[in-house]
Amino acid sequence: MDFEIRELMAEDVTPNLSRCVTEWRNNSLKFFFDQTPVTEDSSKKFLESKTQDPGSIFAVAFNNGEPIGHVGIIAGLPGFEPELDNLIVGGRAKGHYVAQELEKWAIEYSQTKLGAESIGLRLLAHNFLAKRLHIENGFAKVEDLQLHEFSKGFNKVFSVCTKNECTLPHSHEKAEYWQRLLG
Repeated sequence: MDFEIRELMAEDVTPNLSRCVTEWRNNSLKFFFDQTPVTEDSSKKFLESKTQDPGSIFAVAFNNGEPIGHVGIIAGLPGFEPELDNLIVGGRAKGHYVAQELEKWAIEYSQTKLGAESIGLRLLAHNFLAKRLHIENGFAKVEDLQLHEFSKGFNKVFSVCTKNECTLPHSHEKAEYWQRLLG
């Protein structure tokens, strides 16, 4: 399957993309931290917010102009590595390496455009296909929390960074930060 991946722009937020995002998310709720169903209107607002938030990078994969998947990068937390977020692929595109390429796009973007040494991600423990994908793309498991947290070092594995080698906080510090932030 041929496809292109490009950063989301305001003009990409169409009713068709909102419909696709709504369908993908609602069909995959068990793999999201927030398992609340979404509507096309809430998907449109979500996508619009991604085009306006400088701390959030969002890319969409298109096959012949039709959206087939997306990935996000959260990059707005000072002192923390970027975090892969919202990786999802639509039904007909599954099994065509779209998710793998979206993840590779996010890793490369983090390295080249953000100057990051590592990228992290969080996923629910029962998401075995995603775990396999992340491991195949070189992510290493950092630790078990209430969630599984993975991190990929570009020049070194993030999980073995020492304070002297890496100024980024370790994953348990990031988890504590999220717990404080979310209450």
